[in-house]
Amino acid sequence: MLASTLNRSLEVSISPPHRPADSELQLIAEGSFGQIFHWPQQTTVYKTVREDGHHLQLLREFECYSAASSIAHQPQAPGEFGIPRPWQYWQPIGIDQPGRIINAANSHLSVLSPRYEANRELSSRHLWSEFQLPTFTMDLIPSLHPVISQRYKLLFWAEKIRHTMSIRLLRLYFGRTNLPAVTISVQPGLKSDPPLDVSRYERLAEDLESYGIQMPTPQQVAAGMGQVLARLHWLVGINASDIELVLGGSPAHGVQLYAFDFNQCKQWLLPDALHTGSKSSARLTCDKYAEDTLSQAAKRLAILIFTQELYYPRPHQTGLYEHFKDGYMGTIEAGRDNWAAYAKEVQSAADCFFEEYERLDAEKQARTNRLKR
Repeated sequence: MLASTLNRSLEVSISPPHRPADSELQLIAEGSFGQIFHWPQQTTVYKTVREDGHHLQLLREFECYSAASSIAHQPQAPGEFGIPRPWQYWQPIGIDQPGRIINAANSHLSVLSPRYEANRELSSRHLWSEFQLPTFTMDLIPSLHPVISQRYKLLFWAEKIRHTMSIRLLRLYFGRTNLPAVTISVQPGLKSDPPLDVSRYERLAEDLESYGIQMPTPQQVAAGMGQVLARLHWLVGINASDIELVLGGSPAHGVQLYAFDFNQCKQWLLPDALHTGSKSSARLTCDKYAEDTLSQAAKRLAILIFTQELYYPRPHQTGLYEHFKDGYMGTIEAGRDNWAAYAKEVQSAADCFFEEYERLDAEKQARTNRLKR
């Protein structure tokens, strides 16, 4: 995930990309797949891979950002998630050869089959010359207001660790209920985003009211999670695997919700397959979902989200889960015009998603209850 847990499954070198010793670039997040750097005073960040062999995965992530940010860039209501806009992808060719830039504006909406019109040689440019491995730029997610970071540490961290690391963002783990009341240790030097479960979120939100900072309600956040997940599933066509949902800063509103980190996402729905005026016999799904119907694929998406993701509320979390489900299904209903010919099939598949999601949760709760006897 963005940065904090990028591609945990890959075992790669952890040496940083080459940059001059006097560089002002600041490392703000990192993981086993890549690192994110920020140049002071800029509103963009630079995401680079640790190994050149991962350049295709980075390019696909760049393309994914292009598609995803087009449907969720500027949130209008509390609880809605924004997605950083990508700007340029930099592919170095060689030490003595010009590189190339790919502009996000020239990327086709598909995250599988991009169509680029502009491939231009890169002349001498100071910032790109900092990187010897593939890199792309995207909007910087603003850091939380210092008051929020300070209050989080005072509320949830033991005194001995409060000065061990800075906090830029907070992960929204609304499907998790086992966070300790107080965190007593963090990994030294870790560039990661600490977690907020619902309990911590509510306590932090109440605390911040006295500082004039208004947080979205947990119900609004849950609904926003459903909205952004549905958009990624059905408008972008990706499985949303391992994306990160966080609380970040906002100059206008104090806080803002963001979804990002798409390096693990896979496309399950063919681009524009549902956006036709009439049905056809053509396949709708792709990749490892290629042999599935929409409903079968939706069940597999539910298994993925339930077993791998801790961000989304679970069915047994009454009072919260309903808002998550309503956010997802409301997005499906609002998007009927996008897939008019397949509206019934999409609605049925969304129903299957939640039937499977609820079945998995019921089974897990039953196992937990048996162990408590």
